[in-house]
Amino acid sequence: MKYEKGDLVKFKPSSTIYGIMVKDLNLGIISDEAVLMYVHDWETDGVVRQYWAYTVLVADQTFINVPEEVLEKFENDDEENS
Repeated sequence: MKYEKGDLVKFKPSSTIYGIMVKDLNLGIISDEAVLMYVHDWETDGVVRQYWAYTVLVADQTFINVPEEVLEKFENDDEENS
């Protein structure tokens, strides 16, 4: 699990959701606890991979089960100066 409830996130440009977003509104907040969608056990090298999904609130829209892979954390550059 990469994100927590309350984290600010952006949709990656490669995301299908990004194409329908107004570019000024490409900032959302994780509004609920992460959901473990499934676990995959790679038999060839013994690696177990977990796939997480999130509920993301953007303006007045709620996106449910957004895969972790299409999100990136929003970092405030001014945060260090405050």
